[in-house]
Amino acid sequence: MKPTREQIANWIEEYLQSPNATNVMNRKWEQMFIHKLHKENYKGYNGKASERWKRTIEDMREKLNNYTSFDELHKAIKDITEHGIGELSKYDTATCFGCERGTYPTVIYLHAGTADGAKALGINGATATKEQFIEVCDAFEKLEPIQIEDFLCIYKDQLAGKTQKKTTGCCS
Repeated sequence: MKPTREQIANWIEEYLQSPNATNVMNRKWEQMFIHKLHKENYKGYNGKASERWKRTIEDMREKLNNYTSFDELHKAIKDITEHGIGELSKYDTATCFGCERGTYPTVIYLHAGTADGAKALGINGATATKEQFIEVCDAFEKLEPIQIEDFLCIYKDQLAGKTQKKTTGCCS
């Protein structure tokens, strides 16, 4: 069953009270990087993905210092990463580098669990605006785009009417 605006607003309030709401705004790239290494297995690397991706990220640092917007940073990472690194890893890497610099997404990138959560609300595509979510429920006004991305991932099952129990979350 599709959730009501009231249910969504309650979940947003619950999210705002959780450590995720604050932590996602203060991500340190090392913490996110370690999380990604433990959770993701890259195709074709035979278990050596972690070290290879770590070297790739370290090599990127100097090249990425000049980018001032998240969109530029995200595009640069997509352009310089090798085949086999997924869209979510590229986004997470851009997010981590961006958070170090105080540069956050201005749109919501829809991938993996985030796309599932957005789809449950009738929003599709590669990206969406905060305004699109506010049209679904006014309570989205309280969240920054990076928090909406996190919220959608964490609450994807509830938004799709699959469960009332909160999942662990993408960034925890």
